[in-house]
Amino acid sequence: SWMSNACHSSSVVPRWRESRRCSLVSVGMQSPTPAQPLEPVTAIVDAFASHDIVALGEGDHGNAEAYAFRLALIGDPRFADAVNDIVVETGNARYQALVDAYVGGQPVPRAELESVRLATTQDPAATRSPVYEGLISGVRAINQMLPVSKRLRVLLADPPGQWSKVSMAERRRVDRDTFAAAMIRREVVGRRRRALLVYGDGHLAHRRRSSVVSQLEATGIR
Repeated sequence: SWMSNACHSSSVVPRWRESRRCSLVSVGMQSPTPAQPLEPVTAIVDAFASHDIVALGEGDHGNAEAYAFRLALIGDPRFADAVNDIVVETGNARYQALVDAYVGGQPVPRAELESVRLATTQDPAATRSPVYEGLISGVRAINQMLPVSKRLRVLLADPPGQWSKVSMAERRRVDRDTFAAAMIRREVVGRRRRALLVYGDGHLAHRRRSSVVSQLEATGIR
């Protein structure tokens, strides 16, 4: 997997620029020279040439600037040529069939669509932000302009369940990252597809052995 958040920053686009400064340097007899930052959409799309999975840190949950960047990224004509799936942290996998239908252009009742992000293991106060439904709606709009063979799929990475009937204390004990890693191995890697992961930064940290990225890399996925 290839990650965007190599350095600390307050928003996604600057984080991409800092990522390139930290990871691309000239090496040789002369003193290392920092590389020029890359345009972030191009950097992400190009990463799929050598990686099946690219992880994009969200920054603060509900971050409007990061959301705007994600829409610009998925709306770029090059994105659908490079990517098949978008894996989202904020979405109950119990509703995967419903989201498949929605992004495919079928009508879905709004109340059911809201359950995708509100009935999760996560605090509804965080998932209530319109940016999460907005991303799914953005994919739906883009898919209407794409041939069927290139349409994007949104994969919901929160474990399936009727979480609105479960206490928050119990929800917090659910191992979300292990479910997500297994789902990605099955739906993305196992089907020879390529995916963008959109997650909170903590779930992408290499220092946490239980993170989504660490679990994927432990099975040889790079």
